Formats: sequence, C-alpha cells, structure tokens
Amino acid sequence: MTYPEVIPISYEPAYHTDSIGQWCDGQFLGGVVAAFREDYSMTEDWLSHKRWYAILHRFSPDGSYLDSRIECT
Repeated sequence: MTYPEVIPISYEPAYHTDSIGQWCDGQFLGGVVAAFREDYSMTEDWLSHKRWYAILHRFSPDGSYLDSRIECT
C-alpha cells in the first residue's frame, strides 16, 4: 500500500482528533479502539471476547508519515 507524503488532519476538540499532538521527533495521532476476532460470532459472554488496542501513528515535523504501531493492551 502506498501512502501520500503528507496526510492533512484537522484538530477538532472532543472528537477523534483530540489525540493529535507533538513529540520530540514530530507529530502523532493516537487512539484506543475495541475489536473482536474476525471469526467471532456474538455470544452472551461477548464482553470477555472484546480486545482493546492502542494505536499510534507517527509523523515527521512537516507531516510526512513515519509509521504506525498497534498493540493489544
């Protein structure tokens, strides 16, 4: 998959972009999402099957995409 050199993202308070920020090597967009395994079918104990993931997208100071990290928490 190819990525554009710069991904413009507007900050909107109290929305998904409220986790945009800067770090020592550039900019970032982070978040937390819940998901189920691809083959999961809804059951009464669905909550025990839910997995939480932390997502971090990193960008250079000029906004060029660097990398993404997704980890199960």
